[in-house]
Amino acid sequence: MTQQEVNQYTYDFPTRENIAKMGEIPSQLLQVAKIPKKFWGMTLEDYSFKGKLAVGKILNTYVDNFFTMMEDACNLLIMGSNGTGKTMLASIVLQEALKRYYSGYYITVSEFITQKFNSIDLTELTNCDILVLDELGAELQLKTHSEVVAIESLLKYREEKNLITIVCTNLDKNELSERYGNTVFSLLDS
Repeated sequence: MTQQEVNQYTYDFPTRENIAKMGEIPSQLLQVAKIPKKFWGMTLEDYSFKGKLAVGKILNTYVDNFFTMMEDACNLLIMGSNGTGKTMLASIVLQEALKRYYSGYYITVSEFITQKFNSIDLTELTNCDILVLDELGAELQLKTHSEVVAIESLLKYREEKNLITIVCTNLDKNELSERYGNTVFSLLDS
């Protein structure tokens, strides 16, 4: 590929306006990415940012500048109480990635731990361009230190490979640090 072709590709990368013209994401792709079905086809316009204008501004800027966010591996940590729409927002951002031909995957921490310790191949999960790791802290009780190590290893690997991770949690920063240790907290806080 010549430099001119590379430059052309970079400048023609889909924007939100171009994406809207492309139509819906095929349901097979949404299934493979494991996005919860109730969020299929949703966009940021479907979320009520009433009283959360700062969050809306951040996520709109993130989506509007998606190519740059991917290049810079800008992770997201979405924190809040039950029912605030963390999973919905993460699913929307993941769909924006899929619309731009990035690979993506959604999984809860409990599912990740179960799959990890049942020796299920997690290659597509660990190597996808954007991973949504939902419900951090919702697992009832970590049974062993190895579960914390598994979460830490996943986050470290993705950071080293410059891959985006979106983490959703009900815990605040103090609870995250206390429950998962300083290394996981540092990876999330950065």
